[in-house]
Amino acid sequence: MIRIVYGSCPEQDCEYDITVYYARVPTVNSHRTGYRKTGFNCDYGSLHGCSYEDRQQCPIYNNLPEISYDLV
Repeated sequence: MIRIVYGSCPEQDCEYDITVYYARVPTVNSHRTGYRKTGFNCDYGSLHGCSYEDRQQCPIYNNLPEISYDLV
């Protein structure tokens, strides 16, 4: 699953969006569907370089929960 997520980008000092990739994960004793974040892409970082993206330390990405539910 792919989601567009907005947040505060310290590299650009403004609000910006990244593309976040999720994989469906099994959940025990729950009727909810779980999705684990598996990576992201930032157009700004891809085009201009970014000190956060190089280390996989993007604050927008890292502020998301590891597993999200009911993203559909």
